[in-house]
Amino acid sequence: MPKDYLRTVAAAYGANDSRMGEIAQKALQEIDQTVEDLQSQASMIRKLLGRATKALPKPVTTVKVISTPFPEEVGAKLTDSLKDQIREYAINEFRLTNRWLTAQELVERMRSSGTNFGVSQPVPSVGTVLAAARKQYEASDQNPPGSTPSFSAQTKPKTYADGLLAILAERPMTVFTLRDLTTGLQERGWMPSNGNSPNAVEIVRGAMKQLASRDNHVRRVSDQPVTYTYTVEDRG
Repeated sequence: MPKDYLRTVAAAYGANDSRMGEIAQKALQEIDQTVEDLQSQASMIRKLLGRATKALPKPVTTVKVISTPFPEEVGAKLTDSLKDQIREYAINEFRLTNRWLTAQELVERMRSSGTNFGVSQPVPSVGTVLAAARKQYEASDQNPPGSTPSFSAQTKPKTYADGLLAILAERPMTVFTLRDLTTGLQERGWMPSNGNSPNAVEIVRGAMKQLASRDNHVRRVSDQPVTYTYTVEDRG
């Protein structure tokens, strides 16, 4: 503990000691001397510390980079609107070049245009959509707009869109999901029932989008989930 000079001087002041001035001057001299000694010690300590720091080896800093997927990519799926964009991009490219893009090519081109697929590995998902779009496009509709084909149990429609229109027209004003329509095709033998289920739904999705654009009786009811109905009145 440092010496309490203030207490000594304060005691002399309180006692009206005639030597109070002498006591105070002596205290100040000792304080100044103590400060000088402490500053000298501090200077020596800094020098020793500087020499010791130079002699010590420099620490090696290791930076470990951990790569993790974005939270929204975990378990994510392509949205319906993005599937529509993929389908339209692929078909438009085919019409221009007469060549189907691979899933990798399509992903790279759409990414370069600023598209965010929202999944960590988009190529397999895009490949499923692309395969369905190609199959649906190559079996493009042959019926004139506005016509409603009918088929017997032994007659198979030429295209999936023909079959879907027949299913919708059988039950006007009934709301169908894409899964309902896919099941309807499979139950009638108009689509293989042992195929890849997600791919089958994508084929139906593309066929229904084309059908709704050319037939004024077919109306899209909702987006989540995607549903369609057949209206008696003409939308056009």
